[in-house]
Amino acid sequence: MINLFLNKKLNLKNDLILTVMNGLIVFLGVFLLNGYISRNLGLDYLGEYLLVRRVVLSAVGIVLVGLNISIPTLIAKNIKHVADSAFILFVGISLPLIILFTTLIQNNVLGEFPNIDFFSYSIFIIGICSQFIVYGLYRGHMNMIGANMIQFSSTALIPLIIFFLEPDLNDAFRNMGLLLTISNMIFFFIKNGKLKITHLFIKRTFQVLKFGIVRIPSIIAQFILLAIVPIMISKNGNFSDVAYYTSSLALLRSSLIIVGPIGIILLPRVAKAIASGQKFKVKAGIEVLIEMVVIFSLLASISLSIFGGEILELWLGEVSSTGVWIVKTLLLFMPFYLFIDILRSPIDAMSEKGINSVIYSLAALVLILIYYLMIRLGYSEIRAGVISFGCAYLAASILAYVAVRNVLRITLPSRLFFTICITCVGILLFSHQTLKYFIESNLMVSILYFTILLITTFVVAKIFFKRWKYKIIR
Repeated sequence: MINLFLNKKLNLKNDLILTVMNGLIVFLGVFLLNGYISRNLGLDYLGEYLLVRRVVLSAVGIVLVGLNISIPTLIAKNIKHVADSAFILFVGISLPLIILFTTLIQNNVLGEFPNIDFFSYSIFIIGICSQFIVYGLYRGHMNMIGANMIQFSSTALIPLIIFFLEPDLNDAFRNMGLLLTISNMIFFFIKNGKLKITHLFIKRTFQVLKFGIVRIPSIIAQFILLAIVPIMISKNGNFSDVAYYTSSLALLRSSLIIVGPIGIILLPRVAKAIASGQKFKVKAGIEVLIEMVVIFSLLASISLSIFGGEILELWLGEVSSTGVWIVKTLLLFMPFYLFIDILRSPIDAMSEKGINSVIYSLAALVLILIYYLMIRLGYSEIRAGVISFGCAYLAASILAYVAVRNVLRITLPSRLFFTICITCVGILLFSHQTLKYFIESNLMVSILYFTILLITTFVVAKIFFKRWKYKIIR
């Protein structure tokens, strides 16, 4: 019964609804967890926890030698025994890499980390890796019920239970890793059954390994993009700023609740469409997707940035002027962040040459160059980090668009589209300043502003919906 439920396949619409709803629940769980830690255990404690989690999540693709990408992509292409090969590669390659990575963390090579023993770090990283492997297995088979259950239990439910029961950071990481590993191994064997070693096993294993290895530069670059700033901040022992930065980054990444599921569901479907020679369908869908992401993320980023300080204070219980600046600035980069994220899966599906590796590597280089240039000019680590982060994702967005355009021959949105985007931004900024000038109550300003935002969003959807629908079904 459980096996049938987890393996049930839904249509695209239901997959999307289920994944969006699960994303909202997961974000709520993470929101509650971070708020609980900040208010009950302290902002520095939260900064230490988020630093370790951010670094591990950013590095998981490296220690998995790209299995988190190769598993769903190759399974979607109907290649057999991918999960069996992935399991062997995890034991033979990933476990030694986890030991190496844990040693680097414990000796503060990657930043000033809290004093956690080697065993706890190792178990936590193994647990996170098991989550990514099993999630990719269900995602590749397009069993989004099972995939979303894994995401919910591993990202929200288990961490919440652990921190409510265990306030010690060392014990929390160890127990979290154990629960993650056990639960995800159960999910793995429910889906895959016993390991199947056939005469094609060695060939298949090398195919899986090769597919993942060419994407390692991309994963390393993403590690730099998402983890290097909190690592540099932590070297000064300022875990409060680490908490502000990583929490603001979490707010930025929460936008993936809506956009992320589209990429998750697109990867296997794009891979199948291209494999069957239906590139024209992919082209129309990507053009519509780009327009939707640009205009709606623009409206969201402006609005969230305006109220960023209030959101962060409501969440963590306290916020400094530096924290307000961090969250307001980071949220303005949402369009670039979502743009590259939504194109990442189609790019992976369209080519086995590791185009994303080139894109993210160049973006990481931009981040490093701008960061150290600003440090030389006398800017603080946190300001240099935030600005270089935005510049890097701007560069990545441009490169991703060029890559997709070269493969699919997509066209730029019309002048009318860009005119409407600029007009909407102007309306929102003018409305907020006008409301603040005439109304003293912050609550009333917020209510009226978001009413205007909803009306603006509805009008935009009304203008473009028929055109988007026509492009997809023609």
